Amino acid sequence: MSKKYPPIEYHFTYRIRYRPRGKRRWWRGHVSDTQPVEIVEPAPAEAPVVYRIRTTFPGLLRTCEVRSFGGGLWWPVYDNDKPLTPAAFVSMAKANWNRASALLDPMRRTYSVSNAPSLQKFLEEHVPKETDDSHRERQAKQAERDAAAIIFCANRVFVSAGDPIWYAVWDNSYKFDLVVGHSCLDRVYKDQPHGNSFLTCGPDRDQRIACGSESLAFGLGEFSLAMEAIDELGHFSKVSSKIVALSDHVPGNAAKFCVRAAAQNLRYIAGASFKALMPQFSWDAPKARTTLRSDLEMLRAFVSHEDVLQEHHKESLAYARKVLDRWTEDAALAELGMQP
Repeated sequence: MSKKYPPIEYHFTYRIRYRPRGKRRWWRGHVSDTQPVEIVEPAPAEAPVVYRIRTTFPGLLRTCEVRSFGGGLWWPVYDNDKPLTPAAFVSMAKANWNRASALLDPMRRTYSVSNAPSLQKFLEEHVPKETDDSHRERQAKQAERDAAAIIFCANRVFVSAGDPIWYAVWDNSYKFDLVVGHSCLDRVYKDQPHGNSFLTCGPDRDQRIACGSESLAFGLGEFSLAMEAIDELGHFSKVSSKIVALSDHVPGNAAKFCVRAAAQNLRYIAGASFKALMPQFSWDAPKARTTLRSDLEMLRAFVSHEDVLQEHHKESLAYARKVLDRWTEDAALAELGMQP
């Protein structure tokens, strides 16, 4: 049976609205709080290994075992290229929350202001006439979602990160590395050459977004499509991963991921012209939570303004059209009950 590790004290910040005495308008501030969160620890038999991935990307030999639990796929976490254990993570959460929160909350949705005072100190300092702390409930629920995206199993820490995907990563030596990685856009681990943060198997977030936005991300069943795409670009490729399926799990294709990545990339490169033409969209790039529908709408709106954006965004427009065409093609095949 599943069991739960002792609760971790989750630190978070939230916005507080307050009205100072003698003032008519409401002001804003940030305060800190904590709450206990629990991380599930299933037995290995409850979370069987479904994929074994052996990779040399980014130059370090590693074997990664992906587990299935609760309807999702869970990927092991490495700390400076060593497997992260539950005991080490729990100790880190007590001694260095800023670092531990990079695993729980990599997009900094709950811990955006590290030096915010407690509510008690805030009230003592400001002595407001009225306060509104309704944002606290939202942040507390996000903390629970963050904890639910992690499990402990077989003395390892795992994160929920979706299906494996083949990424064609440009390696600056006139060739592509074909490497398997997960399909989560929230995880921001850096590869060893770029830092010593937490690692997962495969490319880091920036590389995943770059591949997806250029339609260079492919499902496990799309390996031949990946090779064709690289060949069309006139470049050589090197296969840097080997993946073995250990179950009957059926991974999807990568068209959905490409849509999500392309929309996220637009948020990064958005300038005043984007925002003026498409004011209906959120441009909060680092923390934006979106849906597939809103991302599709963003890409379609982007290409619909081709006459205005063509001069400065020709390449991005071409990539967006390619991603949308691929999505349309895959949706048509799905309606016919076919696999691309």
